[in-house]
This record gives sequence, C-alpha cells and structure tokens, in this order.
Amino acid sequence: MNDFLSLAKQRRTTVEFDTKPVGMNLIKSILEAGRWAPSIFNLQPWHFIVVQDKESVELLTKLCAYNRVFGQPAAMIAIVSDLTFAELKSFYGEAKLPADEHMKCMGMAALNIVYAAESLGLKTAIMSPRKGVAEKMLGVPEGQKCEVIVGIGYESETEPKNEIGRLPLNDIVSYGKYKRKRAKLTGHPVKQNVD
Repeated sequence: MNDFLSLAKQRRTTVEFDTKPVGMNLIKSILEAGRWAPSIFNLQPWHFIVVQDKESVELLTKLCAYNRVFGQPAAMIAIVSDLTFAELKSFYGEAKLPADEHMKCMGMAALNIVYAAESLGLKTAIMSPRKGVAEKMLGVPEGQKCEVIVGIGYESETEPKNEIGRLPLNDIVSYGKYKRKRAKLTGHPVKQNVD
C-alpha cells in the first residue's frame, strides 16, 4: 500500500490530547504543508494563526461547535479566509470569487495541515468555530472569516480506540453516470466495516 493511503487510513479525529507541548519546529513543518495547499488560481486566500498558550487554547476550544467532544490540544491553527482576494477580478470575468471557492481553499489547507501533523506523529481535531466570536478573540479584521480551526497535539493514553470504518467502494462509486447503490447506514458510522 502506498504511504499516503496508509496515512489516510490511520488518521482519525482525536478527542483526548496529552498535555505535552508541540515544538515550534513541528508547527513550522505543518504550516509549510498548509502553505503548499492547492487554491483557486493559486490565490492562496488564507492566513494561519497559531495559538499555543493554554488559556487561549482552552477559550478557543470553547468557542467551537461540539466543544464538549474535544479535549484541549497543545496548539491550534486557525485558518482565516482572506476575503480581500474575493474582490479581485477573477480570471473568469466575475467581480469576486464565489464563497464556495473560498471554502474549498480553506478545506484544502486544513487537509494538508491534518495530514502533515499525522505524518509527524501528531494527532488532530478539525473544529468549527462559531462565526464572529473566534474572529474577535483572534483579532481578525472585519470582513475576514475564521473558517476552520485545527487542534494539534499528542494523543492521550485515555484516547478511545474506536475502529475506523468506511463504506465499501461499490457502495459509493459510480462510473459514467450516477447510480446510487449505497445501503442505509446502520448504527454508528465509525463502526462500519473496513474495506
């Protein structure tokens, strides 16, 4: 199996983090991966904010949806959508980039960050900040949005070891035209069969 597929299969959202700090050399490697994420027309419409002090990490975690699910990571990278790029006349003639294009770019950057962290032996939790509140705490200028936050740290010994499953390819792939064959999920999606 290729290295990337192995990495993708072992990655999962971590809910219990160890208190061990993450070194700045590792943070910089992770940021470098985020920097190299694909983006529309290579506009790179993001800004990364690294948060490491314990009180700020704790508060920022509380400002995210589903915050009771996550323990406190050692560090967080907030991914801010730099909407000033949206005002550029895009190559296809519209006055600004559609919002969904920004979301795709933020998702690409987040995914690069997550897989870079995993490759370095760190674990992650992708978090959804409450709109407007995280921006205020982080000093994000008006008109820009904190779209996603990635919590990063070492896995705690108390982290639940749930089996990660995925639906079989035959249930989620069509060739040529859409043909839905997917069976209804039964039980928790985490417990689906591994293919």
